[in-house]
Amino acid sequence: MQTQDIAILGLIYLIYPNPNLPRQSMPFTDHPLPGPGSGFSSDFGYGSDKHGKGKEDENGKSGTGLVGKVGLVILRECLDPSEDLMLSELEEEIMSFQPFEESARLCRNLKDVIDVLQNPWHIEEFFKNMNSLLNRKDDEHTIVSSFVIERKSPIGQFIRRCCLSFSKLTFEGVSKLQWQIARWQAQGMGSSWETDENIAQASSFEVKSLDDTLEARTKAFASYQSSIASGDYTKALNALNTFFGHQFPRQNRGLHQHVLLNLASFHSSAEEYPAARRYLEESIKISRSAGDKSCLASCMSLLRKLNVSQSTLELGQIPQIQLEPEDFEKLSAMDQLWELRYHISLGEPVTEIYHKLYRSKARSIVETHPSTSTSTSNPISTDSTDPNSSSSNINGDDSSSVIPALVDLYTWDSTERLLWSLLGEETLSVLREDLVLQDPSGGRSVDDRLSCICSRAIRIARAGQTDCSLSWLFDGKRSIPSAMATLETYKVWARTVFEVLDLEATRKGQERVRRLISKMAGGDRSDSKKVEGDTNLGVGMEGNNKWGWVEERLAIGSGGERIERLVKQAREMKTTCQPTSTLPPLLQALEIARSQNLHGLHRLLIVLLADVHIDLDEPRRGLELIDEVFPKILITSDKELQAYAFLTRARCLITSYFLPVSSPSRSLASPSPDILDHLSSASQIYQTINAYSFALETLQLQAVFLDRLGQEIERDEVSESFCRVKAEWESFREGEGLERDLKRVKKVAAAVGQVSVAIAGRSGR
Repeated sequence: MQTQDIAILGLIYLIYPNPNLPRQSMPFTDHPLPGPGSGFSSDFGYGSDKHGKGKEDENGKSGTGLVGKVGLVILRECLDPSEDLMLSELEEEIMSFQPFEESARLCRNLKDVIDVLQNPWHIEEFFKNMNSLLNRKDDEHTIVSSFVIERKSPIGQFIRRCCLSFSKLTFEGVSKLQWQIARWQAQGMGSSWETDENIAQASSFEVKSLDDTLEARTKAFASYQSSIASGDYTKALNALNTFFGHQFPRQNRGLHQHVLLNLASFHSSAEEYPAARRYLEESIKISRSAGDKSCLASCMSLLRKLNVSQSTLELGQIPQIQLEPEDFEKLSAMDQLWELRYHISLGEPVTEIYHKLYRSKARSIVETHPSTSTSTSNPISTDSTDPNSSSSNINGDDSSSVIPALVDLYTWDSTERLLWSLLGEETLSVLREDLVLQDPSGGRSVDDRLSCICSRAIRIARAGQTDCSLSWLFDGKRSIPSAMATLETYKVWARTVFEVLDLEATRKGQERVRRLISKMAGGDRSDSKKVEGDTNLGVGMEGNNKWGWVEERLAIGSGGERIERLVKQAREMKTTCQPTSTLPPLLQALEIARSQNLHGLHRLLIVLLADVHIDLDEPRRGLELIDEVFPKILITSDKELQAYAFLTRARCLITSYFLPVSSPSRSLASPSPDILDHLSSASQIYQTINAYSFALETLQLQAVFLDRLGQEIERDEVSESFCRVKAEWESFREGEGLERDLKRVKKVAAAVGQVSVAIAGRSGR
């Protein structure tokens, strides 16, 4: 069954009235088409007399109009389906038929049919209704109706084939079909075949048995939680096995490796390391054979944490994790430093990363100045007879015990800054940046300082201070950009400048400014002859990303790329109102961020997950999720994340308050005072960072909420703020603000071009 077959079935559903289902009960046919025409051929199985001649409708017109033309399209797709048929192409063909009003109404109804398929239960109900259009070969009494489709006709065989293919799908297959329908409807991909590896087996998806299965799973998981809390690991393990037995059907082996990974994680938490290793090795084998890269990465991360030498363990001895491989010890200090980037991308434990970092830093001191190793190995000597000797060392009188200033340790500080940034500890990251940037005349390299400056400039720009960010990048006191000696260093700096400008233009919705920035920054080589107007500086915009500056992206590695791809997929599903299809990629991204210690990204993903729970009518769970990371989000400088967290938490509280009293997710009997505070904070932050579209959305929600509370004066004040922000946004999109930003971009591009000319002159080009 192809995804485009759903649209053909929808057309059949719309133009063939169902005698067994009243039209008034269809939620997506509020405006049904006029009575179908009667000029269909006998191949359609209805609408003709015994001589094959078309009947006339109640208006006396023959059925050669819209319904007849659409019927020919249906017959064509049933007999000879088109390859990679898109929904827009099908709608365009229908819109070419006359009369235009009825064609447009049919396209709207077809879109409503596809929109209503938001979960597996709606899809199953849809196929049940399609199956009811066919006549029954074993009926005791023949149904006398011109609206019943003959089973052996081309359309009847098409419906039977689709219904049979659907009945063979498991629950996972139905969920995958739902995801593909949403992607196909959003023009995200062409038509594709939906198959299932268990197509030859009977379907295990029955709606009537879902309640019993869900109750059994709930009881098993509750038993696991109570057992693990009381310390009864044997009972907890049995309950966990029972839970996974109910969770996945026996025929489906696609999630077997994930079950084994969870069992290994459980045994690891219970300090049963041999059993954890056994389950983990089995999960690794299955993940490799199935090509599940995400599960394999999580398994390897857990395996590194459980790197235990079981042969050396004695009875009662606590296993020790091997932190220092022999190959790492043989490397030089600088090679060890670069090797740390690889270990960070693998998601090794934080303690192990810092242990290697400081060992590498100490080794660099010893390799650079061996004479200091003896004097600094024991700074407080117990054999000293001079009571003032220790104080003289502390005051710096003894030059032999002081590390020379020429030792460049700022490369290690820059690496530690990067590590703290990935861990989401922004305060400690800024402290390391200050150590590198405090004095430009200390022997530290331009690359380290440029790395810190670009990272800080992006962080300042994300806080809405574009001018301050540009002043950091063009600050001559820090020898930036005058100290850049190579073209590669210049490209990194120039790319950051254009990323700052592009970030502001994206938030303001200025497409003209973005096109100008892309035109100036694109190209394969720098052109020093053009520094005014439409300059092509050849620095490219391929480094533009949502996760921060390019160095953080390189440090995250393949894990960050997978997270970015999964979050994009989740946003597409959320845009098409498919919350159930949004969860799998989002949960997978959360697992990758957790296994690789990307705590900053983990907070963003948690807020996204809470937002999805609102769409699932589970605001209580969304509130629990966001409260876990809310204190950490408030102390960061990421204003955009703060505003999103405020808005999401306010939406959780609002949804929880307005749910029906009988709903289990309702937790508020009266509106929380935090709602208005959160909405006000979110709107102010969005206005500060120039994210006008989100600011308008927040103000609109605030006005609606105040109106529901009956606070008309406050509602009118928010409405005035809404009009003011909208007018300001229009000025930036089409008015004076747009022209002013275009001039500033050209001015900044000219300054960047002058730096390129200076570097080319120094290099002798």
